[in-house]
Order: sequence, then C-alpha cells, then structure tokens
Amino acid sequence: VCWWLVSLVLAASFVSNIIAYITVPAAPQKIKTMKELADSKHSLYMGDYGTFLPEYLATSPDPVYRRLSQKLNLIENYNERLEHYVQNNDGAFIESTNYVEYTVAKWHTDTYYVEEIIYPLQIAWVYQKGTPWVATFNWYLESMIESGLAGRWRAEEITKYRKTQGHVVTQGPSTGDSRRPLSLQDLQSAVYILGLGVMISTLTLGTEIAAKKRLLIC
Repeated sequence: VCWWLVSLVLAASFVSNIIAYITVPAAPQKIKTMKELADSKHSLYMGDYGTFLPEYLATSPDPVYRRLSQKLNLIENYNERLEHYVQNNDGAFIESTNYVEYTVAKWHTDTYYVEEIIYPLQIAWVYQKGTPWVATFNWYLESMIESGLAGRWRAEEITKYRKTQGHVVTQGPSTGDSRRPLSLQDLQSAVYILGLGVMISTLTLGTEIAAKKRLLIC
C-alpha cells in the first residue's frame, strides 16, 4: 500500500507540472537589439527637430541602420502622437538615453527600451581655453560617474517623479520581464523524482511478492 501511495503522489506531481507547462501562455518576446527592431513589424518614429540622425541612418554603411532609416517617420506634435504610437504597440521611437529613461518612467511600466545605442552622446561644459580648473573639475565628474553616484542620483530622481505622478515605483529601468513560461528544463527534477519513485516502487513490490511467496512456501 505504501509504495502505491508514493507512486500516486509522484505521478500527480509530474502530471500537474506537465499541465502547468502546457497551459501557461508564452510571454511575448521583447526586442533587445537594433537588428531585432529592424526585423520587426514596428514602425520607427522620431521628432522632426532638425537632427542629423535621419541622414546618418540613411547613409550608414551598416545595413541594419539603413533598414531602420526606411522605417523611420518624422512627426510633429511630438509628445502627444508619440505616446499614442508606443502605448498602442504600433511602433518604437528614437531619442537620447536620458530622455528615453525619463519617458519610460513617465508613461507605464510595460514600456521598455533597448539598451543598445546607435552612437554615444557626450554632454560637456564649455570653458575658455586655458581655464586652470578644468582638470580638477573633470576629476570630480569622473569620480561621480565611476563611483555610481551619478546613476544613483538619476535613479532617485526618476523614483521621485513616479511617486509624484502616482505611478508604481519600480527598481531599475524597465528593460525586461522576469516572468517566463515553464520549460522542459523546469520539469527535469520532476521527471527524475518520478523515475526514482518508479524504481523504488518496483523494488518494493518485488520484495513484497518475494516475501509473500516465502511465507506461502513455509
């Protein structure tokens, strides 16, 4: 009786894991690279404010950038129309990293951005040539960046903004989703336990049958 109960519990556990694996819907794949964005059905939007980026994409030797250029749409009424396109999953937009992070914090946690960048953007203070304190100023700036203070301050400002707007405060940028459907690898332990249980149950059954035969012989 004991071995039968053990087998029943193990079999029920395995079947429940199989059912969960089959019934859980697959999470939609998120775009992580520029190539995936170029291959996707999403259109690309950007504010028409005279930047060099459209020409840069169109004349780039990189075929991925040229394909992005073919999907690029320059729009006016930037904020209103842009939010409509992105929130309705009709497209993506190109902007600087800081502005994208601000926009993701402003809109919704389901909005995310691709970490791959098209080109690095440097922001600097301009001084007259020969200014004596440039080296000291640069040292402090580099120290704040390397120590993580600049990133920490930016994250705190985003958190404050989300609180003032009544949004849910999230930790870190919304670049992905930790949820995922179960895979066969998640069920390996259940299969191993099931196999071990079957072996033990078979040995137990064989032992009981052999012991019963001995009793009958005696």
